[in-house]
Amino acid sequence: MKFKSLACAALLSLTGAAHASLVEYHASLSTQAAGSPASSFSLQLFDPSLGALQSVELSFDGSVTDQVRVTNGNAVDAGFTNAHASVPVTVGINLPTLVSFSAKLTAAANAASGTVAAGQVSYFNGTANPLNMATLLEDASIVSRFVGQGSGDTTTALFLVSSGLATVGGTATSGVYFGSRAFALGDVTVSYVYQPVSAVPVPASAWLLGSGVLSMGAFMRRRRAPSNAFTLAPLGRWCSHFNTRRSSSWA
Repeated sequence: MKFKSLACAALLSLTGAAHASLVEYHASLSTQAAGSPASSFSLQLFDPSLGALQSVELSFDGSVTDQVRVTNGNAVDAGFTNAHASVPVTVGINLPTLVSFSAKLTAAANAASGTVAAGQVSYFNGTANPLNMATLLEDASIVSRFVGQGSGDTTTALFLVSSGLATVGGTATSGVYFGSRAFALGDVTVSYVYQPVSAVPVPASAWLLGSGVLSMGAFMRRRRAPSNAFTLAPLGRWCSHFNTRRSSSWA
């Protein structure tokens, strides 16, 4: 009976001894046109006073939109119909010396019709295409680079949007030309999973002790019971049964 009590107490205490915590920081990224120089933003580093950093996840949740560009090179206003475009767009987040990640999609704009004034350029939006990407970092040599000097320490990150060769078309009079441009915007989140300083880590020797106590208890119980009648119940049911019997005996 003493072995059962000790085993239950040991394993239950080991199970709840250490829990990882999570802290997140967000940054909103303004519209970035494809082909423009990368825009910069600040990203919060991990505050080491919170505990020991275990993993880092970077994610981008945003959208990419393609625009049809209609240029009227005539001296008079000109109409057009069915102006459309599609273009491959790559969106990237770069943290110099730390990490970079990117994703690619094809953005489309279509079925725009209207009139462009003489000598002017007009843009017509397509549908916003959602773009979600993330990267999980668990390698200790990389994770350690995200540890800052304190609660207000940040690093500079870059937001870059680039595009490939677009497919464009439409119907218009001579002197009207079709083109395309794309842009993206969204939010970046950095998630830090860490071991709080208040948590007590569980050493390997403690786990060995707990498993050893269980094994010893099972061995002694098997010696007392017939060999063909012995089964090892799941730990939860075993502990529950033991506690019920102990409460009854105290009553």
